[in-house]
Amino acid sequence: MGRRKKIFKKQDILDAIKDSGGIVSTIALALHCDWHTAKANIERYEETREAFDGELETGLDVVEGKAYAQARNGDGAMIRFILATKGRKRGYGEQPYLPFDELKDDTEIKIEIVDGENDD
Repeated sequence: MGRRKKIFKKQDILDAIKDSGGIVSTIALALHCDWHTAKANIERYEETREAFDGELETGLDVVEGKAYAQARNGDGAMIRFILATKGRKRGYGEQPYLPFDELKDDTEIKIEIVDGENDD
């Protein structure tokens, strides 16, 4: 039989999420539990799910701000990275940008299997 995961109080989970950058391992350390227990507790309440999502977005904003600062300072690799990701709509990057509204859900794919033998 598996061990039962510890259930934490909602406020304890919210406190652990604060300033975690949305990193589950950081939350697990704050709660003194393993990664899976932390993730299960985050998912347990709507308020903790929303707090986690918000913290994750805040963490990404911080990192994105640092990336833009590097690009402003002339970091060529960072400039290329930002253009390849954020600039895809403008034609930068290796793959063309296809917005979801232009993708066809009813695309038909026909596959013909040829065994290579001649029926003659």
